Amino acid sequence: LLTLSWVPLPGLNTFISYAIKEEKRDTVEFVNYDTGGVETADNRKVNDDRIIGTVSYVLLRNLSVTASYAYIHNKVRQEIRLSPDDPAYWDSRVPYKTMAQSYSFDIHYSPKSFISLDAGINHTISRGRFSASASNLNDIPVFSDLKTRETNYTASGEYQFKEGFSAGLQYRYSTLKDLQDNPYNEIDDGR
Repeated sequence: LLTLSWVPLPGLNTFISYAIKEEKRDTVEFVNYDTGGVETADNRKVNDDRIIGTVSYVLLRNLSVTASYAYIHNKVRQEIRLSPDDPAYWDSRVPYKTMAQSYSFDIHYSPKSFISLDAGINHTISRGRFSASASNLNDIPVFSDLKTRETNYTASGEYQFKEGFSAGLQYRYSTLKDLQDNPYNEIDDGR
């Protein structure tokens, strides 16, 4: 994990974080529900990469803006049993990959010390899939293909009362688009 925070100018804050993780296992045991027996898969390896960056700027004493970016990448390689028959057919070192990128922009405004107003937009693109190495199984990965785009719009306000109570209101509007229109997954476009 590596993080860096920098304040190059008064009111301007920057932050970046990078994390990488690797995990290895020689054996992974799971229950075969058809036979009731325990199966063993070998050679599981997981790699995770994450980058997060944020820039905040105080434009006025009561007005600030923040822009953020996040990148998340995950890759898993392991043996997968592709046949319930005995002897079983195993595909070795099958990769499953996911990736997401997220962009956001937020505004905070406080016209009075007891009033807080916020608005923001967040846009995320994500995708994932696995690949079988056997030539006669090339049609199987289509079941895992995933690519989506999601956008969220938010607006909120809060009022602080003198007695320590507060009242707030938040509105959120979201859209989701399945860019693959894969008939084998359960993701529907929506808002």
